[in-house]
Amino acid sequence: MQATTASPVRLDWHNVNDKNQSELLMTLADGAGFASFEYRAKRNHELARHTLILGGGYINALERSIDALETSLALGTHADIGKLTDRFHWLSDNDRLMERNGDGDVPEGFVITKLVETATDAVLASWRKSLVAHRAGKQNEDYPKGGLYAPVTDADGNILKGITRHTKDGSLELHGLAHAKLVLEAGDPNTTKNRALTVVKQHIQNRVGIVSRWRTLALENVSRVRRNGDTIELA
Repeated sequence: MQATTASPVRLDWHNVNDKNQSELLMTLADGAGFASFEYRAKRNHELARHTLILGGGYINALERSIDALETSLALGTHADIGKLTDRFHWLSDNDRLMERNGDGDVPEGFVITKLVETATDAVLASWRKSLVAHRAGKQNEDYPKGGLYAPVTDADGNILKGITRHTKDGSLELHGLAHAKLVLEAGDPNTTKNRALTVVKQHIQNRVGIVSRWRTLALENVSRVRRNGDTIELA
């Protein structure tokens, strides 16, 4: 699919018979490889250029993440207490850490160690549950959006890898592994307060999990796509 910056491709994301949409989806689902997207985030309106690796499977990402966490757990490398301590102090200093039991204490030493144990068990259990569900063609029932997305097929009924459709509003989402990100316009400041256990879970997931790099982009918020040497401007 060829496109030029002078003639943007106009798409109707909610019309499954839209010809331009069909061609773009076929391009995105055309085997493994890199693709870049200029994407406006819904949450904070940040504009960034995301480079994703397409064609990989979520099941494979889960399997690799579970193996990596089990191995690092055996080696004792699944968490960095020093980095967690610094992270907690930064969150506390910026009023981004939710108080534990209302006491206002910043987690330190033994408390962080216990949080790491609890978080590790929770992350492993969640990944294992997700793996069982996805192998059965379902989603983890704990996932808040479970059941909302369905596979997308081509004219011959073949499932397009890495693309799903929202069953209620018809919107499309693309899935892939994050490779790089360049912020073009900063978004709104993040003022969300974090629970201590959530901070540790995220630390462990980002430290060892391939699946933590899994990204989902709403295609209606994409303004430009580059794939297989072609640049596609979207209107």
